[in-house]
Amino acid sequence: MRLKVLLAGILAFHAGWYMLVPFFAILFTTRRGLSPAEVGLVLAAQSFLLLLGSLAGGALADRYGRRLTMVLGLVLRAVGLGMLGFAVTLPGALLAAATAGVGGGLYGPAAKAAIAVLAAEGPDRTTIFGWRGIAANIGTSTGPLLGSLLVRGSMPVLFGSSAAVHAGLGLVTWMLLPAEGGTVESAEGKAPWRDLLRDVPYLAFSVITALSWALFSQLMLAVPLYASRVLGLEASIGLLWTVSSLVVIALQVPVSRYLLTRLSPAVAMAAGVALLGAGLGLVGLVPYVTAATGAFGGLLGAVLLFVVGEMLLMPTVDSTVSLMAPAAAVGSYFGVASLAWGLGEGVGSLAGGGLMQYALGSGRTGLPWVVYAGAGAGIAGLFLALGRWVGAAGGAQGGAPTVSPATAAPGKMQVYRPGHPVPDEDRLRLGGSPPDDE
Repeated sequence: MRLKVLLAGILAFHAGWYMLVPFFAILFTTRRGLSPAEVGLVLAAQSFLLLLGSLAGGALADRYGRRLTMVLGLVLRAVGLGMLGFAVTLPGALLAAATAGVGGGLYGPAAKAAIAVLAAEGPDRTTIFGWRGIAANIGTSTGPLLGSLLVRGSMPVLFGSSAAVHAGLGLVTWMLLPAEGGTVESAEGKAPWRDLLRDVPYLAFSVITALSWALFSQLMLAVPLYASRVLGLEASIGLLWTVSSLVVIALQVPVSRYLLTRLSPAVAMAAGVALLGAGLGLVGLVPYVTAATGAFGGLLGAVLLFVVGEMLLMPTVDSTVSLMAPAAAVGSYFGVASLAWGLGEGVGSLAGGGLMQYALGSGRTGLPWVVYAGAGAGIAGLFLALGRWVGAAGGAQGGAPTVSPATAAPGKMQVYRPGHPVPDEDRLRLGGSPPDDE
């Protein structure tokens, strides 16, 4: 029952946010008169404040309990999103986005920590994280459909509806999830944050994932602006999100079962981020293939390549975090993972907004996509280099967890911590129906 409530919450959280995502940049440029760079600043404010919220959320979840932290985050998220609907100036939009960012930061690591705790009790943690990804993508696919029904009305109605989804989720979470106590120290008697800050492999891993999320954020900012301003596909953007999310729902299980089981984690993450860059790079070629496929068909093909990269990257990153974290600091580790996401998304929004403004103003509309393709290849190289470095270092990290993606046998999520066995649950396999925790 607890797992089903958590998965339903992940679905609703993503649906409420993705009601806005495909239309966010367009609405604030056309109805509020903000420039692309200013919209990037607003999105960056949401992402950067998510950083603070995620650090606080992870620590609060470990100390005071996950349910309380999730509900507090959802309330703040609802308030911020409601404020965005009424924001008519850049300062007002920044304040509202910051509030929403803090709320999302509190919710994210607490929810993932709650799932990780249940995963540790079950037979296969990656299966549970796979179902988390499917729930998120169901929300991602249904959210734009809901948003498309409301986007032609007023912004307060659209953003207020998103706020209502988050507020309702907070109420359901409080009523249906049991309260649980927190922990304040690790099993070694040290503060979890002290252990985490000494965990050099995990910190290096987090930096590289932050770069990956900076690239991933262009699907929210650069792609809609390009589709609207250059390709004339503003009315089809919501459909683009829905189709790509449905592809994830349909293919995540077979991709995980038949592909991720044959790749080491470093290779899976490197391939995933390389495909993100390749998909974005192909967006710049859409004007040259419209005669054969139509603009929407060409853009959809590029986005679907991006989505294949997402299916490789996302579950591998989440499973790695859950396995590297000690039991007393699961929330804190996911807090740093959310920090990496928010930092990467914020930097990506700022850089992507400025680059798109330059590209649209100068007429060099193909430039961003060349940059993104090169960035994907570079970040992929960093994942592979990290795998080789950690594999060569072996157990030299002392008490820190050691990730061996370079030497991992295909099909294994090779994340080791001294004294922790590597059971069959670490195999990357998905299938069947969501496991029940009771």
